Amino acid sequence: MEAKTPGKEPTLRQSKSALLEAAQAAIADQKTKAATAPPPGLVPSGHGRTWFRSILVALILTGGTILALQPGWLIGPTLPEESEEIQAASATLALVEAVSHVRAYAATTGRLPTKLADVGVVNPAISLRPLEGGTFEVSYLNGGQAIRLKSTDSLKTLVVDAIRTLQRRT
Repeated sequence: MEAKTPGKEPTLRQSKSALLEAAQAAIADQKTKAATAPPPGLVPSGHGRTWFRSILVALILTGGTILALQPGWLIGPTLPEESEEIQAASATLALVEAVSHVRAYAATTGRLPTKLADVGVVNPAISLRPLEGGTFEVSYLNGGQAIRLKSTDSLKTLVVDAIRTLQRRT
């Protein structure tokens, strides 16, 4: 840089040179700062992430505790124990469905199925017993008592009575 003499104004060339030198010094300073600074992704962002993680952990622990305790307001009331009358009505409806499946199978194939699973009845409490003359009986073991339906029984009254019983339950 050229020295400035007192009393004289710097020439245009001198001021341009001074401006160029200042710009070059600023660029060199930026390069040295960039070389010594860590990459932007590795700079710790402060306490923002720590607070977020703390709140997230607290929410997860609270939710897990609520699910483990299963309060009544979350899972709802427990269902009452079914009476023997309700169990018998439910069993009757299951037997009526089984009789309908066996009747449809017999009408299609001309014979009774060897097992109830062949007609889609998978309840292990229901059993099939062939009777003479192409008729059959299905039974449901309900606790210690067996409920039986024959293929010759009228199903309409049984279904109506079972549904009425189920409608009366509280």
